[in-house]
Amino acid sequence: MWTKKIAFHWCTEEPALQRFKLVFRVALGHVKPGMTVEDIIIAETTGFKRRYNSDDIKNVLHKYAKQTLVLLDGLDEINLENNEDIMDIIKGGFCDELNIIVTSRQEVVTTAEIFWFSLSDARVY
Repeated sequence: MWTKKIAFHWCTEEPALQRFKLVFRVALGHVKPGMTVEDIIIAETTGFKRRYNSDDIKNVLHKYAKQTLVLLDGLDEINLENNEDIMDIIKGGFCDELNIIVTSRQEVVTTAEIFWFSLSDARVY
């Protein structure tokens, strides 16, 4: 739910999120083992299958990394051993300049870091 709120606020031009030109929300529960980051974004984004391929998405993510936010929702819903690309994107191996927010139930992940939110921005969420 929280990632939907962030995506909605970006669409409605929330000042704290306007530094991002692109926002991709990925429901990790829909991810199948072995899917690449590009495949996941194509599968999760309406209409992309007809217009873009994996190479297009990869190029955009790398070209606009600093201006892109990827919302990975539900880390606790996947087996990380079977989804190496998810761990690669989280650890910065895919592109270390990409902005990422990962959500999970508290009992699964107990550490979080906030990098780009100011204190007042964090209060909004």
